[in-house]
This record gives sequence, structure tokens and C-alpha cells, in this order.
Amino acid sequence: MLEGIAAVEARCYRSIKARGGGTPSQLLTAGGGAKNPNWTALREVALGQKIYPARHSEAAIGCATLARS
Repeated sequence: MLEGIAAVEARCYRSIKARGGGTPSQLLTAGGGAKNPNWTALREVALGQKIYPARHSEAAIGCATLARS
């Protein structure tokens, strides 16, 4: 199941790129799954990119950061 979810995530990033969006320069992860090194490793293989833990995992922090920029 986790490999399938990682494959869907990779497919989404490919779809974004195919529609003119860029490839993320850095991937951050948060939430319960971020604490699982095996899940993170599966995602890294599927995405072909290193994934880093987010410094802050609360949605409000992300929204505030975007608003500030």
C-alpha cells in the first residue's frame, strides 16, 4: 500500500511538470508518516529525490510563511 501511495505522489509531480510546473528543489515532509524512516525511504526511491523533515509541521506555519513571502 505504501509503495502505491509513493507511486501516486511521483505521478502527481510528473503531471505538474508536464503541465509546465517546475520540479521541487527540496521536498519536506511532516506528520506521522514523516517519523517512519522506511516510509520516507520508499518515497525517496519513488520520487528520485532526498526528502527532509520539516522544521515545523503545523499548517499555520506554512500558511504564514507563504503569506510573508
